[in-house]
Amino acid sequence: MVIFNHNSVGGDLVFNLKEIREKRGLSQAELSRLSGVNASTIGMLEAGAREYPRLDTAQKLANALHCRLDDLLTSDDKQEECQK
Repeated sequence: MVIFNHNSVGGDLVFNLKEIREKRGLSQAELSRLSGVNASTIGMLEAGAREYPRLDTAQKLANALHCRLDDLLTSDDKQEECQK
């Protein structure tokens, strides 16, 4: 099991996950259904209550959002436009 450490992810994933999800017009429940990631996990990531997502969890979220994993993990000023 691969887990990101605080230095490699931190707040950027939390910020980008919610921002990209909202741009897609998805609720946490809808993203959960599309990604297979529990809605409570998504909520905890967005709230910052869970800072260290597993790599496979982050990849599932990126796939469901039609984004590269890098788009979730980089700050907004470095984020490329997600695919539509």
